[in-house]
Amino acid sequence: MTSLEIKQGIKAHIVQTDLFKTNLICVIITVPLNRESATKNALIPFMLRRGTANLPDQTLINRELDDMYGAIFNCGIDKFGDNQILKFYIEIINDSYTLDNNSILEKSINTLLDIVFNPVMEERKIKK
Repeated sequence: MTSLEIKQGIKAHIVQTDLFKTNLICVIITVPLNRESATKNALIPFMLRRGTANLPDQTLINRELDDMYGAIFNCGIDKFGDNQILKFYIEIINDSYTLDNNSILEKSINTLLDIVFNPVMEERKIKK
């Protein structure tokens, strides 16, 4: 397994194997758990999944996932010790099973990063 730190507290984990027909790409954000921000942090994944600057609503996100052979996007939040763990992940078919071996890995990574780091904004705030 290879781990890359995208930004402080944001890691990308890469596990390469030929055992599965799908790939799972995760973005995991760890933040300290405290009373003042716990509720806000719990809402972040569900706000971000609603749209991006490039895909401003869930219908467009779903179309994008469908174009990637029915990729599955999901997100959530867990508590681990004194931290909250925000998780965003996309599951896609392995490129070797696509028609003509077309690569959708790069497109899926870009879509996932778009959802996490490029939210749709309204008046400089995440659109509700």
